[in-house]
Amino acid sequence: MPSTLHAQAWVCSDTGRVREENQDSYHLDSELGLFVVADGMGGSEHGLVASRLACSVIKEVIVSHREVLERHAATPSSQHADEVEALLTEAVQHAGHEVNRAAGALTSEGRHMGTTLDAVLISADVAFTAHVGDSRIWLLRDKEARQITEDHTLVQERIRRGLLTEEQAKSHRQRNVVTRALGVFESVMVDSLRIVLAPGDFLLLGS
Repeated sequence: MPSTLHAQAWVCSDTGRVREENQDSYHLDSELGLFVVADGMGGSEHGLVASRLACSVIKEVIVSHREVLERHAATPSSQHADEVEALLTEAVQHAGHEVNRAAGALTSEGRHMGTTLDAVLISADVAFTAHVGDSRIWLLRDKEARQITEDHTLVQERIRRGLLTEEQAKSHRQRNVVTRALGVFESVMVDSLRIVLAPGDFLLLGS
């Protein structure tokens, strides 16, 4: 039976206390079940171009293959779930390719632009996620919050290898160095996950 879960979404963007402007972009579509947050890099102008372009391309790819979502919603089988996950990954990869191509036209030789990205695509009662960079997705369930993504940063890699502690990472001079970003290269490794949702669950996408 298809799920009767319905998603609602809200967004808040704040420049914070360090920079005069942010390079965040987002896409929220409760009807489609697509939610994207991107945080650009490469200077204020280029970073904003990267994040906006990534959100736009992902939406276009998902909309053009909407029948994949409809099949899964009607019959949420393992095969159809695989197809939804593959579609989301393909959309993110295509966005990365388009950002990389735009970087070649907009930036000078030797310069890069890119964006972190977190996306959630909800079909039936399953949230399919895609993650690149150091933005994060959190699951809030039963009054408990759990981070479900792992930062793609230099310090996180060193923590994983036992070379840094969590406490040391907080003040490390390279704590903001990202090891994966969309658009810096033509392709990027995308982390994906499936979450079976329950009524009352919240997903927080934050940059």
